[in-house]
Amino acid sequence: MSLVRRASGNLVATTLGAFVTLQLLAALVRVHRHVLFWWDDAPRAFVAFSWTWVLALSVVGGLSAAWLAGKIEPMLPEKNASERAGFAVAGVTLLAAIGVALRFVAPVSIPPGVWLDVIAEAERLLRTPQDVPWLGGTPIWPPGGHEIVSHLLLRFYQGLLLVFGRGDAGILSLSAVPAALTVPAAGWLAYEAFGRRASVLAAAFVAFSSRSLALSRWGYTPATLVPLALAAVAAALAARRRRSLPLAALSGVFAGLAMHTHSSAIVVPVALAAWSAGTWKEPGARGRAAVAAGAALLAAGPWLIGFVQHPGYFGGRLRDVNVSNPVRDIDTRHAGPATRLALNAIDYTGLFVFTKDPNGRHGFPERAAAPVAIGFATLVGFAVLLGRSVKDPGAPRAILWLAAGSLAAGVLSDPGGAPNTVRACILVATGFVVAAWVVDGIAGRVAMRTGTRPGVLLLLVGTGFFVRETVPFLTEWSEHPLVSVGFCPEESDAGRLLRPLGPAPVFLGAGSVEVPLVLETLAASPDARVAVPVLPARTPSQLLASPPRVSSFWLVATRRFPEPLAAAGWTISVPVRAGSGRALHVFRVRPPGPPR
Repeated sequence: MSLVRRASGNLVATTLGAFVTLQLLAALVRVHRHVLFWWDDAPRAFVAFSWTWVLALSVVGGLSAAWLAGKIEPMLPEKNASERAGFAVAGVTLLAAIGVALRFVAPVSIPPGVWLDVIAEAERLLRTPQDVPWLGGTPIWPPGGHEIVSHLLLRFYQGLLLVFGRGDAGILSLSAVPAALTVPAAGWLAYEAFGRRASVLAAAFVAFSSRSLALSRWGYTPATLVPLALAAVAAALAARRRRSLPLAALSGVFAGLAMHTHSSAIVVPVALAAWSAGTWKEPGARGRAAVAAGAALLAAGPWLIGFVQHPGYFGGRLRDVNVSNPVRDIDTRHAGPATRLALNAIDYTGLFVFTKDPNGRHGFPERAAAPVAIGFATLVGFAVLLGRSVKDPGAPRAILWLAAGSLAAGVLSDPGGAPNTVRACILVATGFVVAAWVVDGIAGRVAMRTGTRPGVLLLLVGTGFFVRETVPFLTEWSEHPLVSVGFCPEESDAGRLLRPLGPAPVFLGAGSVEVPLVLETLAASPDARVAVPVLPARTPSQLLASPPRVSSFWLVATRRFPEPLAAAGWTISVPVRAGSGRALHVFRVRPPGPPR
């Protein structure tokens, strides 16, 4: 056993040391590339010195990481099979309640608007709420473009809108409710893999993480995918531990339902199938795998019917996870597939510590997916799981397969805007589960040497994480320039202004409103049973040629749009600006003479 442990420890240290060395080298080369590739005649000695310094610093960092990994690995015990779940259930339940509160606070201002894609996904439900079937799906982009939206998912959204209404809280609920379920799902997975204290800490990390909170504010399909993915693996581990066919079926149901969500959902059944293949010779494993596969197929069936109805969309958003797609990023537009794969691999493997998601919608663009200490704990945890997976076909392999699948979804996708933490949303959540295990192990060792309780140390860690992640998210994130412009703030605010203004008709200035669907949704009745109307768009000349047959109407347009109407004798009210921008204003307009 000692030889196995020593070999595992060596593999952990070597793997993490090599990884950190390469990531540091890539990061330093990116920062100093203008010097490192400056091979003119004069500065050759300086360039050579710079390369020597960069290589030396990378190697020292890698060796330091390897040494730390070797010290931490023995602190991480296996899960105690006799642990009772009462403590974990109580702690996770409390954190889930806190997570719900954090995800519903300030629905109007965090974020400061509604993102187009998520409204577009629900457009059929919004336009025809009484005509959404249970089976199949509806295309939302042209064939060869994007996706089929599952009708079963739209039915889920419909239930949420009926409960919360179709105002800001209702639209937020489409993400916030499933995202809140990520907290108990992460706690369950951590309990099955690592134990009760890790379970509570994993729930805290997911509840308080700024990345998780940002996803819960707008990411409809990925916010629904993450809890299903974590719960599918947790149920599979529970089924193996208890030799339970019902739990195996539940795991399959979660995996099948995940297919109704985001394009990267395919990694969930693939990861479970790969893990099951490694446990094939265990007693009852084949029966559990067959039951899970059947349940997954039944749960995914309504989504699969959509491709029978619309064969031109076969693959749907799975086409997005394809490195051969056209590249939007000018820096990688002319790079070949091998270069793009290599760059993506560096970006996505480094997202916990070394690289940052540039998209403000996904969280603070200046920060990695986790604080440095928690991110490093995640890397150590994955390295330890890799070492232990050689002998243990249970939790280490299951978690690694899930994380690897999510990583592949990012690496194989368009490199524009990498690392896109929504593409790798399962990896981010799984990383917090793994980090909780590592922090719990370190806290246990520190508590043993200092005579304190591990729970006290973990409470301090959770509090520090809350201060570092949650507080800035609630107070700063929505005001960030890359966030405030990314959620259609003017269209959202114009819709909010129009909703309480009464029964007068509304017209849009042609060419003034960039995203009409967002405005129309927020301006419509909050009753989810009432269809969201398409508001007519008119130019000034069209309004003059055919005035509306009403005494007055509301107009949403740019500041100078109604000047031709005013010149023709129409009465134009003082404009009310929508949002903090200068583009959209709301006017009250009265045509001259009596209504026709």
